[in-house]
Amino acid sequence: MDTIFGVPWFHLDHFTLIVSRLALNTLVISLLSMLYRRYSGKQENLFTFISFNLPIFFIVYLMSLTEISIGIGFGLFAIFTILRYRTETVSLKDMSYLFLYIAVAVFNALVTPAVSLVELLFFNLVVLATVVVLEKMIQKDEKRDFQLTYDNVENLKPENKTLLLEDLKSRTGFEVFDVRVKNIDLHTGLAKLQVFFEQPS
Repeated sequence: MDTIFGVPWFHLDHFTLIVSRLALNTLVISLLSMLYRRYSGKQENLFTFISFNLPIFFIVYLMSLTEISIGIGFGLFAIFTILRYRTETVSLKDMSYLFLYIAVAVFNALVTPAVSLVELLFFNLVVLATVVVLEKMIQKDEKRDFQLTYDNVENLKPENKTLLLEDLKSRTGFEVFDVRVKNIDLHTGLAKLQVFFEQPS
């Protein structure tokens, strides 16, 4: 039996091609997920990222074997993205990662003799290397702040700023480099502080 419901039973060359490309795609998005989780400190979005990557991978692969325009495919991906995120507040960084997952799926699944295996590997390496470099640059320069209630108003005197910074470092464990006093309640002896600290490298 050559076909079932008009569909060929098995194409060895097609199956080998999709398995090999899927393996490459899986490796790349696994590394991309590790980078995202390491540098963003989040993992709840990985489900969404991977859920976009895999269906798009298979859609593009099927499209590359037919006469469907690639422009139509990108239009579909844009619609999917808008439908998913139109009512949610998503950071630019998360949206950038989502685009990377989509892009990786597209060029790993696209079957065309115009693109060699070396070029395909080069595309993936450039994406991963760019993410690493940018994340390290951002992390190196990134500084954060938080607010807390402080109970030692004596250290808030200008001449005691060094003692204040050391006290905050020992209490929080962060590399505190600056402090701003938001308000002081002399009745309770408590103060609201905005604390600035550097991200660990």
